[in-house]
Amino acid sequence: MVEDKLSISERLLLIMHNLGLVRPELAKPAPELIANALSTAENIPETFAKHEAEGYIASILDREGNRRYYLTPRGILKVCSSFT
Repeated sequence: MVEDKLSISERLLLIMHNLGLVRPELAKPAPELIANALSTAENIPETFAKHEAEGYIASILDREGNRRYYLTPRGILKVCSSFT
């Protein structure tokens, strides 16, 4: 399985892609993403920050002040390239 060979960092992008988090209105908060599939992951806050700095994900604040994340077009390409 491809997912087993991915680093935590790459797995995060794959999960976001699989959930269809590709637009601001579909963004999910970090705790929900972690609960979805990264229960054994370490350094998640650093991973989110790294991917955001690299332009693979972006974040928005919802009305309650929670940060929500989604994949950018660059992140989508990064995920798709892991299958080739």
